[in-house]
Amino acid sequence: ARLRNLVHEDAPLVNSRWEYNRGEGSLPMIQRMIALNSAGCWGVVVDDDMEEGGERLVAWICGYLDGPLGMLWTEPGHRRQGFAAAVAQAAVAGVRCASRGAPDAVVGANPSADPVTAFIVESNKASQSLFTRMGWRRVASADWVGLAAFL
Repeated sequence: ARLRNLVHEDAPLVNSRWEYNRGEGSLPMIQRMIALNSAGCWGVVVDDDMEEGGERLVAWICGYLDGPLGMLWTEPGHRRQGFAAAVAQAAVAGVRCASRGAPDAVVGANPSADPVTAFIVESNKASQSLFTRMGWRRVASADWVGLAAFL
């Protein structure tokens, strides 16, 4: 398994697994997140047995353009191997480095510096537990409202 930044080609898979995806409507947003916030968009890839020299994305997290982290996901067959923690830690380090103007993320940056936030769905107990184990604490709750266009 290898940790790397997400790339444009990862966006369709990320979009397909995101609980709030709007089909092709949310894909451009995820593509922009990856293109403009690479410091906060990380994944774990494994060798793809089906394609020689290929790799398969099995875990990821995305940084929203306004700062928070979200969309944390690990494919079911790869859970409980530390991949979610690895991408979350890489994203935190990347976001902190980017906020200081550093050109590249340095995994393992000072964990007590520069606060980083993450969106976690209330019912997602696994993510809540992971972030708690990593030393995070809940600071606020949010309710999301969707608006539809009126003709």
